[in-house]
Amino acid sequence: MRRGALPRSGAGAAERAFTLIELLAVLLIMALVAGLTLPNLSLGAERVVLGEAQELASIFAFARQRAVATAVPHRVVFDLDEAAYWVEVQPDEPALFGLGASLATPDRGGQRKVQLSAPARAPGMFQPLLGPYGRPHGLREPVFIDSIETLAAGAIRSGQVAVGFEGDGTADPAVLVLADPDSNVYVLRLARLADEVRIARE
Repeated sequence: MRRGALPRSGAGAAERAFTLIELLAVLLIMALVAGLTLPNLSLGAERVVLGEAQELASIFAFARQRAVATAVPHRVVFDLDEAAYWVEVQPDEPALFGLGASLATPDRGGQRKVQLSAPARAPGMFQPLLGPYGRPHGLREPVFIDSIETLAAGAIRSGQVAVGFEGDGTADPAVLVLADPDSNVYVLRLARLADEVRIARE
């Protein structure tokens, strides 16, 4: 070839182009990678819902065990609109009344005066449990509470609903449905007497 002469276009293009077999091999590798990755992403989303279901089961167990240990009713309150929950306790009724300071010091006549102040709360009113369990705890995104069904309230899909535990360990039977936008659904079933929460995938 003479100096300065250009190669023929047909030969140069053939040397730089991909063959059909190379293109098919690349497409096959991309399909294999996608086939291995996409199921793992779906499985990861399902594990998030399952993890939240197991966390709620442990919260139910904690509320029941603490109610039995203290012989005081507890309840788990759910805010379905905010996808959050927390634990509340019913204080002992005698603690609702405070004794005045005059109980410790007798008056001039030698008699003790007992002054009862007004109750700080109405009898039977629940209050958030002190500590982290009494603060609202949100579900991990994108998990949400699809519904809660109790004997007293029926199926609830919005607002607030409470699941109660008596001091003897009996519970309000409840069915709680957790889901995510990818239709991964887990159902928690809380029995009245059984000291366990059943978790099942729907």
